[in-house]
Amino acid sequence: MARTALKILLGFLSTAVFFSAFVLIGDVLLAAIAATAVVVGQIVFGRTTGARPSYAIWASLALVLTLTGVTLAGDDTASAAL
Repeated sequence: MARTALKILLGFLSTAVFFSAFVLIGDVLLAAIAATAVVVGQIVFGRTTGARPSYAIWASLALVLTLTGVTLAGDDTASAAL
């Protein structure tokens, strides 16, 4: 049970990095880059140890990219200046 919970938490590590980087930095693009770097690191680490990336890692990446896209699509600071 604890091992499964740990795998799920490590799978959604990039989402936690995304939210914490966004709170600390305040920039969505930098937070997305940091979260994507974590996912790439997890996949590379998993491939070197012979493990396949879990579905939670892919779901976390999809969540981060979706949140980034929705945030950037709704960002209308350029039109507010006009």
